[in-house]
Amino acid sequence: MKLHNPQLTASFQRLCGVRPAKQKNKYTITNPFLYYVGHFGASLGDETFYIVFFLMLLWNIDSFLARRICMFWGIFMYLGQATKDILRWPRPASPPVYRLEEKYALEYGMPSTHAMVGAGMPFGLLFLCMSRYPDCWLIGLLIATCWCALVCFSRLYLGMHSVLDIMVGLTYVGLLLPVYLAVVEPLDRILLSSSWAPLLIISVPLLALINYPRLERWSTARGDTTMIVGTGVGVMLAYWLCNRYGLISTPLIPPPYDIAIPTLAGITTSFLRFVLGTVILLLARFIVKTCTMQLACWIQGLDKHVEEVRQRLSVELPTKFITCITNSLFCVILAPQLFKYFGIERESFFHEL
Repeated sequence: MKLHNPQLTASFQRLCGVRPAKQKNKYTITNPFLYYVGHFGASLGDETFYIVFFLMLLWNIDSFLARRICMFWGIFMYLGQATKDILRWPRPASPPVYRLEEKYALEYGMPSTHAMVGAGMPFGLLFLCMSRYPDCWLIGLLIATCWCALVCFSRLYLGMHSVLDIMVGLTYVGLLLPVYLAVVEPLDRILLSSSWAPLLIISVPLLALINYPRLERWSTARGDTTMIVGTGVGVMLAYWLCNRYGLISTPLIPPPYDIAIPTLAGITTSFLRFVLGTVILLLARFIVKTCTMQLACWIQGLDKHVEEVRQRLSVELPTKFITCITNSLFCVILAPQLFKYFGIERESFFHEL
């Protein structure tokens, strides 16, 4: 297929200033601006960005939106990553393509999950915002379009995907988003209020992860998927607990809402919340991850210092799944109480069920 031809990706790279060097299989950058734009676009699909984005959305902007977009994120990323490991289509061959990024080189290429997250996150948020902040439609559309374009550009520029990989990823999200928007209201209501919700929230994603397509070679795909799904599980479980024990209530004033211009005091407290919460979260994450991995290896009689052991399903799955669930519980339940203790809470957080 012409759109999957690596020569097309290689031609795009040359057009953007990635040129062959004198040494074999080396390259030179003749357009530094596009080089940094490409890496910035790629960072919009990395773990560091996920952490910053969700913490800012949850603690400083609107936790209602954070909960619902996190649910969608877990669904489309699991389906996208699983599809990769079922189809097993390779990434564009190098050469002729120059790979300017090696982080995900072991993963398969079809579909591009970077393209999926680049479309699913901003456009999912845009449609979720329409009933809460109707005045943000135009600027939201502009931001979502630029966000998606940056991510898609980065995958071609860095030599990680073909045009077909990206098109299929965008189409995948385009088909999933209307379905999600149609069922999110009743689904959210059930998962917040049903006495059976914790069982559903934990068991269904866990079964999906256990039955993740078997890997013919290890890659970061299964582990990253486990972290994303585990984060979504933890968020929904935390909100069920908050609803059950009255920690968070429904809004005092129903939507739609006006977009408030932040004050200097508001920006300062937002910054303090983010810094304090992130420091404690990273510390808690390190402790939980270390203890969970040690426990999983101890139960199975394995050496946790061996790389192949950490890559086993029986070690990788519980370590990342439990770590991400506890992280989410901290972010939704404990962190807001901590902010309240220090007098830097966002009052509206406690009314965004």
